[in-house]
Amino acid sequence: MLPVPPQPAEARFEFLLYMAANKPPDHYHAADGRIVDGPPPGADAPHDPVTGQLSPEDLAIFRQVADSVKGRLAAVDQRAQQVRDAARVAGTLPDRQQSKALGVERQATLKTGLAELQARLSADGWQAVERFLKEPAGPADGGILVDAIQ
Repeated sequence: MLPVPPQPAEARFEFLLYMAANKPPDHYHAADGRIVDGPPPGADAPHDPVTGQLSPEDLAIFRQVADSVKGRLAAVDQRAQQVRDAARVAGTLPDRQQSKALGVERQATLKTGLAELQARLSADGWQAVERFLKEPAGPADGGILVDAIQ
């Protein structure tokens, strides 16, 4: 098993954006196999390790910033898809410079979102986010372990 290096804060933030957006399921499978309409018991609990620690005011701010960042990321993704589609139609590879610029824009969007959260959240709210961004992803070595591909 090889340790996976820690992820950059921007990557963990992007993961948190989409994890926090998860909605409870509209049905569940009971122990006896029946399909039960509605969310399972306890489905109102947060689906991520951060939003449950936020005050109602901080949660509202988090959701505003998250929605804004996700919208900007979606716009970058749409432009990247257009670059890929144009290359496919032309029978070439996507332009490397355009692809690189879109990657830089994506990272800048995530960094800006993090900075906005830090500026707008209370000290306790930011501490909850920051703890998630910095905590190890797995075992004591500071990251998760994966089987080495041989």
